[in-house]
Amino acid sequence: MLEMIFPKTHHRYAALPLLGSLVDDFAVWLSQCDYRPETIRIMLGPIGQVDQWLRSHGSHDLLELDASVLEACWRHFYRRNAAQGRTLGGLIRALARYMEAEGLLQPAHPPPLTPSQRLLATYTDYLLHVRGLTQDTIAEHTRNTLGFRGHLDYDATPAGLGSLSASRVESFVRLRAGRLGRGSQQHLVAHLRSFLRFLATTGQCPSGLDTTIDTPRLYRLEQLPRALPWETVQALLQSIDRRTPIGLRDYTMLVLIATYGLRISEVAALTLDHVHWREGWLQVPRCKTRDVLHLPLTDRVVGPRARIGVRLPCRWSSIAGPNGVAWRSHSTGPIACATPTPCISCTPAPRSKPSEICSGTATTIVPTSICASRLRSYAMWPCLCPPSPPTLSRRSVNHEPTP
Repeated sequence: MLEMIFPKTHHRYAALPLLGSLVDDFAVWLSQCDYRPETIRIMLGPIGQVDQWLRSHGSHDLLELDASVLEACWRHFYRRNAAQGRTLGGLIRALARYMEAEGLLQPAHPPPLTPSQRLLATYTDYLLHVRGLTQDTIAEHTRNTLGFRGHLDYDATPAGLGSLSASRVESFVRLRAGRLGRGSQQHLVAHLRSFLRFLATTGQCPSGLDTTIDTPRLYRLEQLPRALPWETVQALLQSIDRRTPIGLRDYTMLVLIATYGLRISEVAALTLDHVHWREGWLQVPRCKTRDVLHLPLTDRVVGPRARIGVRLPCRWSSIAGPNGVAWRSHSTGPIACATPTPCISCTPAPRSKPSEICSGTATTIVPTSICASRLRSYAMWPCLCPPSPPTLSRRSVNHEPTP
């Protein structure tokens, strides 16, 4: 094989002090791996440089080569000349695969663990078997503890944990908190407290340091939810083609979300038994909180212009209710697809250019990243800053101005 590729200079490759004995078999292996003869000729051209580098670094026998030596050889040539290093890098990688397949390459010896790595392995085992955390949670803990050990320069002075003080812990928290919000700061403090308790339990640091860190305060509903303007919601509803079954389904779900502030799962779980026409109220099963919500049937939903349609699993059917409202019966089962497309999505979409929705003669700019949370947040917006205490009436739920 070597004589066919290099008819005149094949003896030079066969005479290499270290790799000459396997060049011919290596060329045959490359051919069996579907390398073309022209590619093999280009790859084997600089193999003499690899042979010289390996011998200059103390490798005089093929049995002494291991994966770490070939990795160091690859890094040397790739950093030296990127253009030529790509050819040499492919040659070295292919040579390593060939020697590994033939059993000629010794496995690389793992480097000795640093003090920080040994402590991390012990702490990871503690989080997994003692506290029973998942791998994702353990990854979050280890990421913050790695930064803390780097702040203390633990690898240089492992015994420094014995004299760890609250001021050094606080300095690390101040350093990291400047780039984090209050929610992320809470996670940072919780992870650091867990690590300090572990160190105190194993006797590597003084006890009680975890109680010296104060966590930022977060309050429920301390910020106003983001909501769409009502003009945008109306333009979105008017842009839906209600002449098709899919359009009726999408319009129904968007009206319920925008009017009552329902979740996608709550809309999908509605059946005809949940609508009490004569009493004028709607029973909403809340899958997230596992309770039932009772809401009045507003004029926007039961009005003569509000036709409601949903998609059934196997066939389309409708049941006529008051004022021409169409609902599905309880026997049809849950809605097969609870996500109306393309008007709304269950998860927020990435920011992109806004799209235009034409309503009559006016054109309204609607963000393309409309999500269910922003649409349903509008239902509660008039109740957050009302001119008077909110009341549970059809007018207030419909967001209609007070006469």
